[in-house]
Amino acid sequence: MYNIASTIMSSTVDKDWEEIFGAASEELQCCIESVGRRFEQIGRQCIPEAYNVFRAFRECTLESVKVVILAQEPYPAINGSSLANGLALSTNGGILTPTLDVIKKWLLISHPNCSSMRFDTSLKSWKTQGVLLINAALTCEQQLKGIQHLSHRKAWEHFVRKCLRGISNKK
Repeated sequence: MYNIASTIMSSTVDKDWEEIFGAASEELQCCIESVGRRFEQIGRQCIPEAYNVFRAFRECTLESVKVVILAQEPYPAINGSSLANGLALSTNGGILTPTLDVIKKWLLISHPNCSSMRFDTSLKSWKTQGVLLINAALTCEQQLKGIQHLSHRKAWEHFVRKCLRGISNKK
């Protein structure tokens, strides 16, 4: 097993996800081995950090899920540091990405009385309200100067699809 792959596999998720992860275990194992092998071969950093790949499933219980927001992939690094933290669309440190800027603008249009409120880029209040923030690709490769980051959407596709189906069947 590859170092990154074993770190991803050892990261914990909330117990009520075990049934869904179990139903997708074959897809998950293939995906993690493929992604782990790719990271080891090219020597790039895993985005998000391997421990945070399943963060969304760790911080939002299956029982509490009311809405799923499915984004494309983790944010690539900007100026050498990764913005990805394991929750789709979310960033730490108040960094407002172009996508979050659009979300903020739409929230202000639909809720004009909230214009004085600070927009929390961690989206912490969303996840505590049952919003599962996941990406279609749970990982991507760190962008190198002059080289576009590489998505792992194809690698994660079957696993994410099974998770979404499992969520739908439970609700």
